[in-house]
Order: sequence, then C-alpha cells, then structure tokens
Amino acid sequence: IYLLTCPAAMGPNGSVALDMVIKQGLQARTVGVFTMCDEADSERQRNLLLQRLAPVATGGDANGAVPLAPHGWVATMTKPEKEEGFTRLHAQSRAEQEWFKSRIPAALAGRAGCGALMSRLEELFHGYLLATWCPSTLQKIAAELEKVQVDVSLLGGPALQGEPQRARGFAVAEALKVLAQLAYC
Repeated sequence: IYLLTCPAAMGPNGSVALDMVIKQGLQARTVGVFTMCDEADSERQRNLLLQRLAPVATGGDANGAVPLAPHGWVATMTKPEKEEGFTRLHAQSRAEQEWFKSRIPAALAGRAGCGALMSRLEELFHGYLLATWCPSTLQKIAAELEKVQVDVSLLGGPALQGEPQRARGFAVAEALKVLAQLAYC
C-alpha cells in the first residue's frame, strides 16, 4: 500500500515519488493525496484541484494528475488549530469538513477530507488482507498442521479419526472464519 502526497498548489507530474510509482507499476496499490488544499487559494488553483480530483475515464493525464486507478486522488486540508491534544484534532476535523463543504461540489465529497483518505486506505488494506495475507496465512497454518500430525504420530500418539484431508479442511475452514472476522474488524 502506497501513499503519494503532493501539495495541492502544484501538479504532481513533477514529483519524483510519482515517477517511481509509475516506473514500478504501483498505481493500483497507490492512493494519491493532495495536501494543504487550504493553501491553494487562487480560483485557478482551486479549479485545477477539482479537475485533478475528478475520476478520469481515460488512462491519460488529468490536467497534471496521473490517474491512480482504482483508488484515485483525495484532497486534505490540515490547517493547524490553536487547541491542544485530541480537542485540536477534533477541531481540525470539523474545520476540514466545513472548508471542503463550502468549496468542493457534492459529487466530489467522497474525495475530500481525511475521512475519504481513511476509507480508501481501509479498502486497500482489506483487499490486501483477503487477497494476500489470508491465503498465505492459511497455507502456513495447513503446513503447521501437517507437521504437528507427523510429530504426534512419531511420538506414538493416536492417529486422526476419519479422513486426514477432512480434518485438515475443517481446521483450515475454521482458521479462514477467524481471519475473515479479523479482516473486517
């Protein structure tokens, strides 16, 4: 999972990090983040930001923002608040929501704010858990189960009753249930 950040006032095409993402073919595992949107004050900068946030149907350049399919770009604004601790974080969150509400069309609301960023990161992480981590973990559990079965038989323990494949399948199915619950916590 990769997070590519770029100040909103400038286009990401000049970014060394974006060049690396493209060269390595990591677009599908990358979320782009336009930061400091509150500093993109001019009308021109705001219009460019809106164009860069809009999903691009073509595979080409989006007015200076390379499409990062399927997760795209998200805009954030973290103007510091004067309060301290968690109170400051809540005030920052409210300020960000208000700021975007007054400047971003409703159609792009899902692409603005730290909440939108968190949604995309959760989506990526759950996809990784289900597509990569769970299968790998299940293979390791199955391999360990086979080792334990061999160890038990070498120590003179009782053989598994019934078909070993059925017992192994049951253990893997139970592990999968637990892993699936963990993935959606």
